Amino acid sequence: MTVVATPPIRDAAQRYRAAGRSVLPIAPGCKRPSWVDPWGGVNDLHWKPYQCQQPTEERVRLWFEAAPLLGLGIACGPVSGVQINGVQYALEVLDVDDATVLDQFVETANWQGLGELLHRLLHQRTPGGAGHFAYLCTEIAGNTVLARRPGEPDEPKAVTLIETRGTGGQVVVAPTPPGIHPEHPERGYELVRGSWEAPPIITPDEREALFAVARSFNTYVAPSHIHTRTGAGHPSTNGKRPGDILNATADRDWWRTLLERHGWRWLRQQGDVDYWQRPGKDGQGCSATLGACGPHFGDVPR
Repeated sequence: MTVVATPPIRDAAQRYRAAGRSVLPIAPGCKRPSWVDPWGGVNDLHWKPYQCQQPTEERVRLWFEAAPLLGLGIACGPVSGVQINGVQYALEVLDVDDATVLDQFVETANWQGLGELLHRLLHQRTPGGAGHFAYLCTEIAGNTVLARRPGEPDEPKAVTLIETRGTGGQVVVAPTPPGIHPEHPERGYELVRGSWEAPPIITPDEREALFAVARSFNTYVAPSHIHTRTGAGHPSTNGKRPGDILNATADRDWWRTLLERHGWRWLRQQGDVDYWQRPGKDGQGCSATLGACGPHFGDVPR
């Protein structure tokens, strides 16, 4: 494992701060804001003030001269944005947590005509092989989960695939070196395209188009969203109700024939989930799925 000296990180931190980003130290073995004391101890950084106000040049110098190895983070939201002609643009990051999903996300965005938009965004690879896409926008929210999948037996009930880092959140950024990431200390953060000194500006409509692609990867539905009457047990049935008969006999071909006859358009299949677009909708946005909630046709999970 290569240990990189502090000065390159300190210099990048000062450049990012001068460009308007609220920078933060990241100690080895951490992804959260943290610092290293003179005895080598790792301490959480109380970074709430830096969600509203950037650290001073002197504070940044002290952070990054105090330890031989530190990573670099940026607080998201308006604090790391810009103001142009009285309009506030805030920093938001689309965080894709899985390397395979990242490749599929890029492929899907290109297929839906968003390749040019995606290419405008700042893009960095994380040590685990996944990635971040960063931009400035007038519309922003807090950290938001956009897509999850059901967990395996040894995992949480739901595993996050794509989420945002917005107001109140932060992201570890390049050139954070090897030795920082807790699960992949052998690799650092790599800037593929763009600069943290000048993230691109996108419109709210472009942001929502990216979110629609991200949400299409969701395959997890919380138990509270299953349509069962509150407090009801499993209803007894003889299997002769219309819905029972439909569930038992309708396969993908049946659904496809029905939907196409009524003007729906099949978009694609990901795993066991088919994505459909309603009549009259333009572009490549998904309107409903078949298979995301069992053998049922319904709205795109949000």
